[in-house]
Amino acid sequence: MRLAKGDATRAMEAPGLAQKKIVVVDDDRDIAEVVQTILIDEGFAVSCLYLPSERELKAAIDRLEPDCVLLDGGHRAGYGLSWTIASWLASRERPVPAVMFTGHTPDREEAMIGTSERAQAAQVAGVIPKPFDIDHLVTTVRRAVGETAPGPSKIAEEARHAELLERLRAAGAEDLRTSQIGREWATFRGGAEHLLFKIYRWRAVDVYFIGRYSEDGTQLHPIGQFYDFEALVLYCLDVIRERRHN
Repeated sequence: MRLAKGDATRAMEAPGLAQKKIVVVDDDRDIAEVVQTILIDEGFAVSCLYLPSERELKAAIDRLEPDCVLLDGGHRAGYGLSWTIASWLASRERPVPAVMFTGHTPDREEAMIGTSERAQAAQVAGVIPKPFDIDHLVTTVRRAVGETAPGPSKIAEEARHAELLERLRAAGAEDLRTSQIGREWATFRGGAEHLLFKIYRWRAVDVYFIGRYSEDGTQLHPIGQFYDFEALVLYCLDVIRERRHN
């Protein structure tokens, strides 16, 4: 997600932004920036690192002193170097909780079981699988930094989101998932290749982001940003109809 200068300024002026500092480490810049957007909306100060070496990453952490690091393993086999980084974060003089953020199932299970030598050394504060659930993302990060969840969204936002979901269901969207606690987001399958799409409303600048996942769910490719709610809905309906006609 690329921000216009004015949009970035308004985002930085969001109330309570600097409560906790988060670093998102992901070699997929698009996913990193979507996660940054979501966490800024939740009141965090968020930095992103895309392709850092181990030395560069450690130097950035030492400079930023974050309260949590959301740590991807890259697109290579397994969680790789990120196990080492997570262990380093846990062993610092000022430990920083690491949250595992990966599409690699064996390593996620290893972290959750927590009995292997490297899992015990890493002491991850949470595990977020890709493709990710936004409510789970926010809840996991809040738990890692010791915060409780804020209240639900405003009634007007809930009504607009309910309309979006109703129209997606009526059009035949498949695997439709959405927030259970009032946030405006949804994922659904549609299109000729039955791709997985994600929608998220960025509250700080009142714009809807939409993107589609790669087949393995590890990459999120941006489609665009919609300021117009009705245009977003009609675009989604076109995607669903495309699958019906192919």
